Amino acid sequence: MVSRPFAEQVEATLLPSTCPPEALHDAGAMTHPSRSVAAAPGVIAAIRHAIGPIHRRLEETTLAQALFHGTVDGRIYRQLLVELTALHVVIDGWRAQDPDLWSMFGDPPLRGEALAADRRALGVADGAEVRFPALAATFTALGSTREGRAGVLFVTEGSRQGSRLLRDPVARALGIPVAPGQGLDYHLQAPDPQAWPLTIRRLDTHPWPAPATLVNGAVEAMELLFQLYTADLQP
Repeated sequence: MVSRPFAEQVEATLLPSTCPPEALHDAGAMTHPSRSVAAAPGVIAAIRHAIGPIHRRLEETTLAQALFHGTVDGRIYRQLLVELTALHVVIDGWRAQDPDLWSMFGDPPLRGEALAADRRALGVADGAEVRFPALAATFTALGSTREGRAGVLFVTEGSRQGSRLLRDPVARALGIPVAPGQGLDYHLQAPDPQAWPLTIRRLDTHPWPAPATLVNGAVEAMELLFQLYTADLQP
């Protein structure tokens, strides 16, 4: 059974209850992220409309539900950390590359550092194999433009808002306390929810030269996360 409270709480961060059809000119891009999207005025509305179906599919995956209900297999969770680290190493590199964009998102901490700390606390070897390097390679390609980077950050930082919902159930599944340095730093690092609306406002009022690229970046980032959540992470 899908936990609707979980999906609804996370959707409240990334998705509005309604979105006008004119917010996205090419609705086909929702299921075909490689297609060009024309963003209407109000790029955030266009992003939310475009990523909605993929985001809901992700929240209904077996892995997402296991994380929320505190039933995730510890071995699968450890491999998930390995894969997420590879993605965030790419994203973290954008702070030095584009500090102004990083500031637009409220100067978030480097997520790769928190993931590395969690891996050490949970006994994951430093040389653990990344099974899906193509995902990180695609994130690298999306980061070739500022709009692409902004689209990815909207998805990853927006998703971090819901991370606080996973702290207790993941701790229960792993049998660890909810405290820094125990393997939960990635979730304990969830941003201040009151700061996120300010980020949304900055993104929505910024004069993006190519807003369609931003929308496509967000859609592809969400699709990549869906691929990760449905991948075989079994040991």
